[in-house]
Amino acid sequence: MRVRIIVGTAVAFVLAAIYAAPLLPALGLALQAVCHQAPERCFEWLGRPLPVCARCLALYSGVLAAALRPSSRPYPRLFVSLAVLNGLDWLGGFTGNEARFLLALPLFWLAASYMMTLDSHERAASN
Repeated sequence: MRVRIIVGTAVAFVLAAIYAAPLLPALGLALQAVCHQAPERCFEWLGRPLPVCARCLALYSGVLAAALRPSSRPYPRLFVSLAVLNGLDWLGGFTGNEARFLLALPLFWLAASYMMTLDSHERAASN
């Protein structure tokens, strides 16, 4: 539970910085290290592109969703299917920003849910 609180708080601050970046350009510069920031791949907020692409926004949103409400099971087939679909889209760029976000969000939610509950799964297996 402690990991979820720490990760959730940290990611909430990152998401706040992402949405504040159109008003404070220095935040956008700080986020250059984690995203390509191609304007055509970014959603617009307050008339300006966000400093992360749709897929990176899905990453942060998925991690926050997992911190708030993690998946109770790992769903390996769904995870692999989503990973393959995201990989194909990444290679071919078949979708627009909305679809890219909606395709990546559940992938990152499942991955973050699994990682945040690894410790509790290991403790349960050892008992």
